[in-house]
Parts: sequence; structure tokens; C-alpha cells
Amino acid sequence: MAMAKITMSLGLVSFGAKLDTATVAKESLRNLCVGAPGQPAHDPKPLKQPSTCSDCGVITDYSAIVKGIPQGADTFAIVTQEDVAKAKSEALTPKGQVALVPHPAGDFLGATSAGAKSYYVVPDPGAENHYALIVKYVTEHPEIALTALYTPRSATGLYRLTVRDSALVLEERTREQSLKPAPSTGGLVNDQLYTVLESIVAATTAPYEAEAYEDTYKAALAALAAAAQVVGTGSTSTTATPKPVAQSDDALLAALLAQLTTTTA
Repeated sequence: MAMAKITMSLGLVSFGAKLDTATVAKESLRNLCVGAPGQPAHDPKPLKQPSTCSDCGVITDYSAIVKGIPQGADTFAIVTQEDVAKAKSEALTPKGQVALVPHPAGDFLGATSAGAKSYYVVPDPGAENHYALIVKYVTEHPEIALTALYTPRSATGLYRLTVRDSALVLEERTREQSLKPAPSTGGLVNDQLYTVLESIVAATTAPYEAEAYEDTYKAALAALAAAAQVVGTGSTSTTATPKPVAQSDDALLAALLAQLTTTTA
């Protein structure tokens, strides 16, 4: 999938960039053709939708399809359904079981990154005292990370137990080996520009308001659907995202100084 293009800006400092996922893709099974009935056998080749092999064409007899795990650009390890079921049964942590293991927080946090999922832990009736005991320990010992493997649905993830407003929270962490190497971008820092940028950020820093960062896509989509029902078909106009215009350091410094003067006046 192509990387998304964005324009990032801080004050008058603006640059174009691409977004690439920071994590390695998870292992996944691929449907492979090894030769349709009546066709010559060939090396395993991934199918394209709808069930089309580059050698055999559209596959109608699914006995020609096998499962495989990518091992490189054009190589696959063939596995059976029994192999898959066995691997799942051996790899998954039993659902509902969360055994906490203490690790030095610095070591654990240094080897992982924040994940996407988080879950509140709500005690059963009668378990409130044990719950409070764990809350107190986690609160008073930030140097210890209580970690666990947890399977919310089908995939087991790595989680850390934390406290938020006196409630226990399981927060997902991403293992270091699941992260791609950071890209090398080069570039040199203009110290004069950096000093001015620091001053502007300090002068424009404001209290955080969560409402300013709400994802309004769903509301906008609902409004679009409602308008379509009333208006019917019609032309719509779109506004292209402006592209950043490259500036010399001298021009950018002058603009930043002008902004700083306006902000602090």
C-alpha cells in the first residue's frame, strides 16, 4: 500500500512528508496456487482477487489452493490447516488469564513502544480490596512495570498494568523487534532558526483542549448523506491540499522573526 502524503507545519516551518507504518507487518497466511487441475504444476504463487493465478487463470477448483507463509520476495513455506490450528493453540494465552510479571520499568519501556489498545480493569463484587491493593502498589512503585500477555480476541498482545484516576488499566505495548528500523533522513539544523522557533513555540503554547482534536469524519459523512437525500445528485467541489513552498533559511528566519514580534507585541 502506498504511503500517505502529508504536509506538516509548526508555526511557519512547513515541509512535505510521507507516512509509513512504524511496525513490521504481522505474519499472515496467503492463498497459493500450485497448479490447477489439468494445468502443469508450478511453484507456489499467490492468488489475486478474484482467485486468479498468473499461470492458471481463474481458479474454480479449490483443491489447487494451498496455504503458505511468506519467507521472502517469491518464496513461501507451505503449511496445512492442522499446522495452523496447532500453532494457534500453542501460541495463544488462554483467554481470561492475565499473569502479571514484574520488570524494571526502564528496561521494559526502553524495549517497547506504546500500542493502540487499552482496557479498564473492573473488579468483581467482593474483590475490591485486592483490587485496591494492586492499585496502591502500582501507584507507589513506578520503577516497576507489571507486564502480561493478554488475548482480547484472537491475537495475543503485550500489556502493562498502569493506574489512571485510581483505576487499573491494561495498556498495550509494541515489542522492539516488531518495529522497523528508523529511516535516515539527513538534514542540517540552522541554530539561529532553531532559537527563534523555540521562542515562537513558547509564546504560542496553549492549554490542551481535547475537542480541538476530535475526529469529525463520521459527523461530516452523516451530514453529507443527509444532504444527498435532500438535494439528490449534484456537482461537488473539492479543495486541493496546498503544497508547501520551499523557502531559503534567510526568508524563513525573517518570517519567523516577524511572527514572533506579532505574537509578543
